[in-house]
Amino acid sequence: MKIAYLFAGQGSQYLNMGRELYELKEGREVFDRINSCIDVDVAKLCFEEQDNLNKTEYAQIAIFTVSMAALNILKYKGIEVEAAIGLSLGEYSALCFAGSFTLEDGAKLVRKRGQIMQRYAEKTKGTMAAIVGLEETEVCEICKSRRCRIC
Repeated sequence: MKIAYLFAGQGSQYLNMGRELYELKEGREVFDRINSCIDVDVAKLCFEEQDNLNKTEYAQIAIFTVSMAALNILKYKGIEVEAAIGLSLGEYSALCFAGSFTLEDGAKLVRKRGQIMQRYAEKTKGTMAAIVGLEETEVCEICKSRRCRIC
């Protein structure tokens, strides 16, 4: 049986995520390595800071850390992952899994990415929404009524 790993993107964060992983030596090792190279205590962020965890600036490094901790535990348990893919932010975890950069370099990239995205989100008016259960024509009508140029 072959296993592929799908790394989550932003929006999957929640308070106490990764706590079970952190309690294992192989999970805590990842948290510690990442903490040593960035300006955030990721464990404290994940387990105690709901308000910060919902900010792009912090959510991204938290998700990356938890993803990489899970992967490290899988490796330790002898579970071989054949392939990886990531959703948005998760692409960084997949690239790290593939050896494109080290864990520490990945953490620095993700931390900077989150900071830049936070800064520009604060400067820009706009929102994002998920559309579920509507036909394309309905979405286009809504967009046209709001003068969007999508359709």
